[in-house]
Amino acid sequence: MKFYLIGIKGSGMSALALYLLDLNYVVTGVDISEELFTEKELLSRGVVISNFDNIKLVDIKTNIVIYSSAYKDSEIVKYLKVKYPTFEYHEFLSYLLSGKKVIAISGTHGKTTACNMLDLILSHKTSLIEGDGVGRGNNSDYAIVEACEYKDHFLSYNPYISLVLPLTLDHTDYFHNINEYLTSFETFINQSKYCLIVNENKKYRLKGTYVENFKNRVKYKFIGINKCEVSYKIKGIKYPKIILPFNSKHEVNISLACLIIADKLKVKLSEALKELRNYVGPQRRMKIKDIKNDIFIDDYAHQPEQMNEVLSFINRVKEDRETILFYKPDRISRLLDFKNEFVKVFNKFDKVYLIPYHDINEGILKELISEKVNLYSKLKIDKDKKYVFAFLTSKSIIREIEQIKDLRK
Repeated sequence: MKFYLIGIKGSGMSALALYLLDLNYVVTGVDISEELFTEKELLSRGVVISNFDNIKLVDIKTNIVIYSSAYKDSEIVKYLKVKYPTFEYHEFLSYLLSGKKVIAISGTHGKTTACNMLDLILSHKTSLIEGDGVGRGNNSDYAIVEACEYKDHFLSYNPYISLVLPLTLDHTDYFHNINEYLTSFETFINQSKYCLIVNENKKYRLKGTYVENFKNRVKYKFIGINKCEVSYKIKGIKYPKIILPFNSKHEVNISLACLIIADKLKVKLSEALKELRNYVGPQRRMKIKDIKNDIFIDDYAHQPEQMNEVLSFINRVKEDRETILFYKPDRISRLLDFKNEFVKVFNKFDKVYLIPYHDINEGILKELISEKVNLYSKLKIDKDKKYVFAFLTSKSIIREIEQIKDLRK
């Protein structure tokens, strides 16, 4: 069986490709020419990836076509629909997982981190669709799935267990207000046999089983980069203090939620805690490197609330370093709808450089220009200063990170 994936480098699509490869299917696909971190594993496993700029439609030979929602109205999808059975990503994933007990991880913030952490706790034994291009297909009864709310796609999965992580209104090109957003999540919850909700904002209150009173159930203290002293209390049992490689409160809260789910799946929590010692985390989530006198942070944070979480870490470690934010916005709607919130975050850094991306051109970004905020083309680095460089965006920023590293050699 041959599968052709349109938008194969996307975080979910690339994970699906790896899942299908594990089931011994043939997978090929097409995407933009820009290098993305998700493509490395695909290429290492022999997946042929064509470029949209030079693809010849008549040369595509396959059995089934799967496409990312970003290409729903594209000419290539219209052409292939006539020739082959064609499915949107979430439609096919629903079919693929129909025989499994799905553990669906949802919420605005932290889905990929939670998928990664729960997969570690469960010893990598389940099937997996993780949102940073990590996928695994096997004969397990369970599948951990990152369930995105965009256009209600997560309503396709009918979870056995669902986890709802902290919420902030997002995808405003589809959800017009907070009520629509919350209604969608409540529908998702009602589909689940069991739902656990991690709520850090009373404004986004949902009906379900809550992880509340974190102060009573988990205590933590950051003692260095990638070092956090944590103790948990679950079902009345206090577990000994353990040093875990966490850098944020967000990771601590997610770990508690994952342990509660593991307990529900009859996993021994003493063993689960041992697994957590080996936590590395997904790509582009609080990846921190101390290079000479500089600190480099590469994180997926692309919304003001997530950026503030990274800022909390920066304030703990920056000492006398100057803080510089590099931000590449990916959605006009997000940037404009939350402009004031973005500006507040930008003002907490010493300098900010905005990087244009696709249809978000320099003209749009100039609305945000201030004394601290400028375009990436105006970059200035003082070789005599020490810095914290924070690369916060949902988009690939490999090239920019390497450029800054070269400047600091």
